[in-house]
Amino acid sequence: MYVEALHLNIENIDKYTRDEIKGIYKKIALECHPDKLTHVSDEGERNAKIERFKMATIGYKKAMEDFENYGKLIIVERSITLTILRTTMRYIIVLI
Repeated sequence: MYVEALHLNIENIDKYTRDEIKGIYKKIALECHPDKLTHVSDEGERNAKIERFKMATIGYKKAMEDFENYGKLIIVERSITLTILRTTMRYIIVLI
């Protein structure tokens, strides 16, 4: 979740520090927070930035939970995706 929301490099996910994540989130928040978008007149652009801010906020909270629980960032989504992919491939092979 937070990999996509905060645009993190998945290959180096375990090397990110809490301060780096805070800095990345702060940059997105300064750019996309609804209170900072008063100058944006295009409704589509405004909504896209607000959605990015919402996703980044959720990702940041999840990343901070991982730091609290595990002491580092972990990737659970990747293993779930691979499990689904393997299951799907099994069904495709069976159907052929």
